[in-house]
Amino acid sequence: RLLVLDARGETLTTFEGGTVGTTQEATRMLARPGRIPIDAANEITLVLQVSNFQIARSGPYLLPVLGDRLTLEREGNYERSIELIIVGMLIMMSLHFMTLFFLRRDERAPLWFSLFCCSLVIRALVVGRYLEEAHPDSGLGVFLLRLEYANLPAIAVFLVLFLGEIFTLRPRGLRRATVGIAIGYSALVVVAPPRVVTASLPALQALLLVGMGCVYGQGFLFGR
Repeated sequence: RLLVLDARGETLTTFEGGTVGTTQEATRMLARPGRIPIDAANEITLVLQVSNFQIARSGPYLLPVLGDRLTLEREGNYERSIELIIVGMLIMMSLHFMTLFFLRRDERAPLWFSLFCCSLVIRALVVGRYLEEAHPDSGLGVFLLRLEYANLPAIAVFLVLFLGEIFTLRPRGLRRATVGIAIGYSALVVVAPPRVVTASLPALQALLLVGMGCVYGQGFLFGR
């Protein structure tokens, strides 16, 4: 919750990304970006209140940025336009390669690359907070957090499977291990408390980076 106070300590305006509470039951997790106009002739005070009962290492998703209203709106709209252009390109690529797979069912590489692009689209929409911005009162916070963390290993899995189809990997143990780790973490995301999931993310990222590096290195050295 962001409160804007005037020089006398009176509240000018507020902005809430969720519901700040002193207990987990009283807190509604939501990270929603937004812009609020501030009309004040003298000094103002910004009070930022944060409650966190879900994420192991967390703070404000974005720090407040002060500036001219038109300039901030123009910069924000420009950034969103670039993001949506990239998302649109990924959707077109996903549809294109999925069509290639349906035309040639014996080739799996287009399928995995299509799902890889689709996973990137999901991550861009979730991390960009588009769904939270569109539905701020729907209580999607914990669900979107689980979706974000389950989507990350999916991206790695589809990339590894795609590389595995391009290269003839010998042996295939590294690819299977990477896929197994990603599937296990996705299962953990579904059943475990969000705090446990977020605390284990750095270890997952390290394992996936090592696994994908080994898979790609094997394919480059020993692939066809």
